Amino acid sequence: VRKVNPVVDGKLALKPPLRDPTAAQQSKYWGVTWARKQSKQWRATYNDANTVKRHIGYFDDQEAAALAVNKAIIDAGLAGVRRMNEIDAD
Repeated sequence: VRKVNPVVDGKLALKPPLRDPTAAQQSKYWGVTWARKQSKQWRATYNDANTVKRHIGYFDDQEAAALAVNKAIIDAGLAGVRRMNEIDAD
């Protein structure tokens, strides 16, 4: 059985987009993304020396996640190799 989009008022009703582009959560920091499906928190990751993505954790705000990314990069000895975040001291 083939599914067909319904017709509304004589026009083809398209499916709504999977995500609202205006509601996208984008971080201003490297290695920080919004984990909408998992925990609805900020997810911190970085690439190790072998370019393998390493998960650091989930955080309530993106500044804390960015600080965790910086700490993980320093702990891995990649401070001069990987890009780090400049965080404003508000």
